[in-house]
Amino acid sequence: MEFRLLSQALLLSASFCFSAVAIAAEEPPTTPSLVQQIDSGRQHFNQGRYEDALAAWNIALDQYQSTDNKNGQARILQYKSDAYLAIGQYYKATTSLETALSLAESASNEQLAAEVAGSLGTAFLLTNRIDEARDLLNKAVSSEQAGERWGLAAVAGNNLGNLFASQGEFKSAIAAYRQAMSDAGKAGDSKLSVKSSANIARTLVDSGNEKEALNTLDNVMKQAESLSPSHEKAYVLMSVGRLYSRLAESSDASNTRLQKRAYHALKTAADIAESMKDNRAMSYAYGYLGELDEKAGRIDDAMLSTSKALSHLRTTPAPEIRYRWQWQEGRLLRAKGKTEQAISAYKRAVDNLQTIRPIIAAGSMGKQSNFREESGQLYLELADLLLKKSDSVTGTQAIESELREARNAVEMLKGAELENYFLDNCVAALKAKTTGIDQLGEHTAAIYPIILPDRLEILVSMPEGMKRYTVQVSAEDLNNEINRFRARLEKRTTHQYMRHAKKIYSWLIGPLEKDLQSQNVDTLVLIPDEGLRTIPLAALYDGKDFLIARYAIATTPGLTLTDPQPLPRENMKLLIAGLTEGVQGFPPLPDVAGEVTTLDTMYDSDILENSQFTQSNIEQELGDTPYSIVHVASHGKFQSDVRKTFLLTYDGKLNMDTLEGYMASTTYRDQPVELLTLSACQTAVGDDKAALGLGGIAVKAGARSALATLWYINDQASSKLITDFYANLKNPDTSKAKALRDAQLSMTKDPRFNHPSYWAPFLLIGNWL
Repeated sequence: MEFRLLSQALLLSASFCFSAVAIAAEEPPTTPSLVQQIDSGRQHFNQGRYEDALAAWNIALDQYQSTDNKNGQARILQYKSDAYLAIGQYYKATTSLETALSLAESASNEQLAAEVAGSLGTAFLLTNRIDEARDLLNKAVSSEQAGERWGLAAVAGNNLGNLFASQGEFKSAIAAYRQAMSDAGKAGDSKLSVKSSANIARTLVDSGNEKEALNTLDNVMKQAESLSPSHEKAYVLMSVGRLYSRLAESSDASNTRLQKRAYHALKTAADIAESMKDNRAMSYAYGYLGELDEKAGRIDDAMLSTSKALSHLRTTPAPEIRYRWQWQEGRLLRAKGKTEQAISAYKRAVDNLQTIRPIIAAGSMGKQSNFREESGQLYLELADLLLKKSDSVTGTQAIESELREARNAVEMLKGAELENYFLDNCVAALKAKTTGIDQLGEHTAAIYPIILPDRLEILVSMPEGMKRYTVQVSAEDLNNEINRFRARLEKRTTHQYMRHAKKIYSWLIGPLEKDLQSQNVDTLVLIPDEGLRTIPLAALYDGKDFLIARYAIATTPGLTLTDPQPLPRENMKLLIAGLTEGVQGFPPLPDVAGEVTTLDTMYDSDILENSQFTQSNIEQELGDTPYSIVHVASHGKFQSDVRKTFLLTYDGKLNMDTLEGYMASTTYRDQPVELLTLSACQTAVGDDKAALGLGGIAVKAGARSALATLWYINDQASSKLITDFYANLKNPDTSKAKALRDAQLSMTKDPRFNHPSYWAPFLLIGNWL
């Protein structure tokens, strides 16, 4: 089951069942004015005017609250949650339902509480709280069947099937859908039955069972056409049309025949939506007709349908739909060679997507979608157009202006990816406090790679301005080379990494090397993209030397996410937390004891070691004392799922939200931690999401910079490099980046640790000064 940001409202309406609005059990006591507001909300909801439905139900909710009618409040909150789900505001839906459940339980209304719990299970599914969703939906199915409330049982069963499908449990999904069809039949609800049947067809397509999927889809089409015109019918037909289109792309059956069926289903949906004056549904239907024509190369027809899709949103505040069709419009204009108009359409799409990103982040609640795959291509395609436009522009300032616009588009993507990883708006919070690093210091260059499908673009900001370099290497070839380099670099007994280090050097550094030398650059700040996040730039090799031999190196997740300020050397105070003992199944780190002792002799420090290194002690220390540096010498693991990312403490695993909370709760909020050091972290080979999390740790934690490792390193080697780094840092004329470089160069001269697997994985992230 695909849950795409691009089509979430369509999937919700076509695949999910809303129990409250469609099938209300006993209504709470009402007055004529309440009846009017509730019915008005239902009418707006069924016509896709969700904001108007919410406005009507808010009035009803106020009236129920004025009389302290808990049953009425719970029912209206359940209605509102359906509207919130339909427009993708999952967080608000979940909050509404949790309040509704509490009200129903306090009113001792077991039946209403059971209904609300079923709706909450659906909301939990859409926020990826899978275990909680599974429990609530299973209970809802059993409860409604036991009470012979077959319609509600069918709703819960259908959504339980969606849960199974989303987890790849296809057999269980189909069984749940079939049971839902049976329950819907007992309730005499043909629309519910057809919706479950359509979900069976989608599950068969998702599982690769194309022949059975096609047969099922043909039956669904017949069943759907027999329904009377309705909001549900329109959305089911759109779902059918989309599934026919998917089969047309992959099936051995006649592509043309399936495309015709897809077109018929979508056109019928558009006609029904038009007859019901459902602007949202009309927009979806015409937009998908445009997409169908675009895939078939019928650009003019596609443009006509896309224009209709956008026209139906003129009076509807639906940025979650509008950006999709503006993006489609941009692609079509690009195909027609109308570059300027295409860029304008892309910019409008980006503007609309940016307005809903905070809602997406707030609504994720633990759900990590792949933002780059789902919506990120919009930013990259805009950047691609702007870069190509710069080829036709003359004059240094005009060219730089286009390059900055392209970079800004990718910068927005980087911020979105980071917020999507951490599941909050930490990026927006930081941007409000920083000025970015467009004006670089003397002898410093910022390298901004943009990985496009067919090439690598590199934008470099140097003291004398910005330059662009284009390298003809595909994204696939680049990422494959990166993965091979990373895998071989960790093997300490071989030098197999060397040829990959040379190849990546030739792509990433070679083209700009002469310009770096001519401008006397000695510090490189890399803003990595995709796979480049997973490798240390320091270990790239030109055939004679590692890159670290010539440059101090830092990385930052984004230009606008760094606030370069010199490290204040006066009154520096460290909090040192470390584990030498093995706890919770992790091996001991015996050399941490010496590391802690050495740092304590260098700086004014407070120490939390072994049994003292607990989460409550960390919270208290960070809250009570304005530390300049927080040093954690313990195991840490960054994974693609932020919920599995942690730092090991003596009594548990410190997750990123908790760490952020501890550092934000300090009474010295105006004095941010200058450096957060994590000396024993690890990420997996090829896991650029985990590396994204590592790269964003300073942003998340609210520190100006971080020092962390890409993979776990020999305990003794790590302690040596760390202590050398801190010793170098005492020199007021040495930046953090140069302090790290000197420590790494010292390791290259030590026969025990000269292999780059020992010294290269240390990354300085964020403020390099």
